[in-house]
Amino acid sequence: MNTNSKDKGNIYIYILKAIAIFSVVCAHSTPLMDSNSKINVFSSQMLDYLGTFGVPVFFCISGYLFAGNTRTWGEFWKRKVFTLFIPWICCETLLWLYVVLRKGGISITAWLLFLLGYHHTTYYLTILVVFYVIYWKIRKPSVIWILNIVSILSMVQTGWSTGIFYRFNTAVDSYYLNPFNWMLFFGIGLWIHRQKERENIWELRDWQGILCIGGSIAYFAVHYYFGWEMYYFSKYALIGNLLNLGTAVYLGRKLMNWNKKALLIKIGEWSFSIYLLHQFVAGIVVAITNHWDCFLLTLCRPWIILGIAAGAVMVVDKLFRNRCIWMRTIIGIR
Repeated sequence: MNTNSKDKGNIYIYILKAIAIFSVVCAHSTPLMDSNSKINVFSSQMLDYLGTFGVPVFFCISGYLFAGNTRTWGEFWKRKVFTLFIPWICCETLLWLYVVLRKGGISITAWLLFLLGYHHTTYYLTILVVFYVIYWKIRKPSVIWILNIVSILSMVQTGWSTGIFYRFNTAVDSYYLNPFNWMLFFGIGLWIHRQKERENIWELRDWQGILCIGGSIAYFAVHYYFGWEMYYFSKYALIGNLLNLGTAVYLGRKLMNWNKKALLIKIGEWSFSIYLLHQFVAGIVVAITNHWDCFLLTLCRPWIILGIAAGAVMVVDKLFRNRCIWMRTIIGIR
């Protein structure tokens, strides 16, 4: 892959990250009051569905980037101390303190469970660390695809509430902290990296992209009509997750040609920091906007939350670029 292609690849990764972080923000913008109108409920459910795009995309990107790692075991984890663990622990501890000072329940156990993502959004970081360990020595495509098949089985069993993987979910009391439920997407990223000499590996043809978009819309419409659940591990979630992944990949390529893509690239660069900070903002924005039964206001929530979080990251980035660099480290600016 030549230098120009590599630069384009980096830009594309940042655009995909921007799409993914917007999805994650959507997922945390949905709570409504009990007395909301049908159109507002529909708006909330639409945001909820858009919120299922993000995590599979992030795992796919993480697998792709991890496959290109050239650092030793020690070098890799030394870097992660500053780029992952310090921001993770600092930001989530502050958020935990904010929660428990309002609701009570201070204990070391509760703090550790919160950090690890037990019924909390940081499950993604916990599973990511697990994947780094599991896949450190696994490079054979055959082994990766065996694990992918195991992951498919886990998602199906989770969705249909049966089998050994469903019992594993019950044992850890969380679908989200079951690494087998996410392994497929990390594995797809690893596989894509092995095909990196094919410069169009991330590309979908127009008919394929339109098929994914149409399929994703149909998936939402059918589930909404029948009142079926639409989260990551519902009965037919595997189909929806793959359609959504294809949709994100296709839209990412199309946005490469957008003349305003510099904004997306910057949001992609800041995606980890936005992920950590948006949690402080989301609850407040949702609480305020819930005073009005207005579907337009509901649809604006993710944009407001994303704007505030990105604005905060921008301020820290500019103020502490050449001084107090530890401030940038704390919120995950790389």
